[in-house]
Amino acid sequence: MKRLALLLILLLLGAALALRWHRSTLVAAAPRPTAEERFGVRLFADGAWTPLPEKLPERLVLLVHGLDEPGNLWQDLAPALHGAKVPTARFDYPNDQGIRLSATLLGTWLVRLRQRGTTQVVIVAHSMGGLVSREYLANPAFGYRKNLREGTVPRIRTLVMAGTPNQGAPMARFRLVAEAREQWHRFLRGEGDLPGILANGDGQAGKDLLPGSEFLLALNSRELPEDVRFTIVAGLVSPLAEEEIAAAKETWHRKLPGLLHGPIDQIEGQVTDVLGGLGDGVVSLAATRLPGVEDHTTVRGNHIAILRGGGNPPPAVPIVLDRVERTWPGRYPKLAELSAQ
Repeated sequence: MKRLALLLILLLLGAALALRWHRSTLVAAAPRPTAEERFGVRLFADGAWTPLPEKLPERLVLLVHGLDEPGNLWQDLAPALHGAKVPTARFDYPNDQGIRLSATLLGTWLVRLRQRGTTQVVIVAHSMGGLVSREYLANPAFGYRKNLREGTVPRIRTLVMAGTPNQGAPMARFRLVAEAREQWHRFLRGEGDLPGILANGDGQAGKDLLPGSEFLLALNSRELPEDVRFTIVAGLVSPLAEEEIAAAKETWHRKLPGLLHGPIDQIEGQVTDVLGGLGDGVVSLAATRLPGVEDHTTVRGNHIAILRGGGNPPPAVPIVLDRVERTWPGRYPKLAELSAQ
């Protein structure tokens, strides 16, 4: 599978190379970032992602992407946070590598954030990024609690997971197209090359994401930290929401004879199961759930559109802003206004 993916990517890169050669007669190609520049944490400032300054604010929202994300996922959320004067940064990692390795890199950068003055963090994670964040928080091997006591990492106050497959995603078996899409977008921006593809990882992340994987079994067996707030935002591509189906069932119960209540309940259960299976088109509704997390919200939209381009603003954005406001009440006055939109 990895060889097939590499072959398809090489074919796409060949086509992209021809396109870039044609465009280069009009516009000079931008220099390609090194692996060190591509992976790590960057700050959002003045509408662009910039290297971290030596001095960072005490409070910071850290955005963590998922699998095969070409880099434009945060185009709606980052400006919204910045508009509310909330310091915002993003963490990029080789997303094809094993999730545990990505959690290791996250821990390394959290140390660097603390060294530069950040003491509190809200993590907003999309898709697999939620698993990377959970792995760092819950795996004793990373020593988050010990590091926090010693003051070497910032306190993670809240973790918002949007479209995260906490119970796995069968679609991870068919991630060849997503990988090709990521590399195509990177190459057109002047960031893609063969070493960059290889640096992206060995494909272990796709295996970790499968339901019942060794990684997920271990992660889901661990207790969630009690002092971290968890929020789950799940997308639903169906025009009907679970709440609307439940409300319809209650109406039918009131208006129809009792002998029909049993069939009505069966129909409601079957429809809910179908909608839950659809989920956001990539992750089922059931797969987003996590025992112990009651703050679970469903929004209309597919796996990407819940955060990017799926409305003005996309449906998950006001929820994220609200949870940041709840974490630091009154600290950023504009958040309450924006989250209510």
